[in-house]
Amino acid sequence: MSPPPLKDSRQLQTLRLLIEARADTDLRDRHAGKTALIASAAQGHVEVVRFLLERRASVNASMFSGRRNTALECAFERGHADVARLLLEADARRGKEFGLACGEGHADLVRMLLEAGRSVNSDGGLIRATNSDRASVVSLLLEARADADVTDDRGRTPLMHGAHRGNVAMVRLLLEASADACVADNGGDTALISAAMHGHADIVRLLLQARSDIETLGPCVDSCTALMGACDNGHLETASLLLEAGADKNKHDRLGGTALTRASERGQVDIVDLLQDA
Repeated sequence: MSPPPLKDSRQLQTLRLLIEARADTDLRDRHAGKTALIASAAQGHVEVVRFLLERRASVNASMFSGRRNTALECAFERGHADVARLLLEADARRGKEFGLACGEGHADLVRMLLEAGRSVNSDGGLIRATNSDRASVVSLLLEARADADVTDDRGRTPLMHGAHRGNVAMVRLLLEASADACVADNGGDTALISAAMHGHADIVRLLLQARSDIETLGPCVDSCTALMGACDNGHLETASLLLEAGADKNKHDRLGGTALTRASERGQVDIVDLLQDA
């Protein structure tokens, strides 16, 4: 049975009675393995957390599974700064709290960890923040000299994530921090290819201004150039931008196709007309 959320002084009084009756402070629920400390931290109940820590509740107890496993991680993901401070003062073991705070946009908590000596490049913080459109956190991390070209397990940079999501302000922020517009991921795709495939014309403009390689073609059989990606998906404005920037409409993909043949196969009439007139 899961312990109920502890919200007010009456529940704190009940908890005191239970502890005085020698209730196990670290008893877990059977479903997720949640302790009273984890539940209270997740709900932001400062006085309850303080009381449980004074009664030597295990500060590093973790749930059975899930991305938030400990009280500290729950507090950081939910943005409960006062609870987070208490747990840090109690020497809670560090885990995924930095990345969780970045992904949820809790700039104050991210700053707290940075001031405590946490590496700005730890736990995929910048990628998590970018992928969640957390501009304030991205700005904070970049000001703290985060690596703008850090990659995830697929070789994708924050710039690629921002381009894929169509977040113009985020892409501009990263480019101003000197993010490399020519980096390719493990499959050979760049931020420009991703933006072109999704028809994000404003981002394509920014990346072209940043001199992204317009002819990059990955090694996979289904790889495409930025122009091919735009043509495949019928993004007329984006295809026009790329042609104006000098994209090679006659370049072949790994199977011998061109932007024109690919657009023809997909019935993109306006794109076919554009390519024939170019």
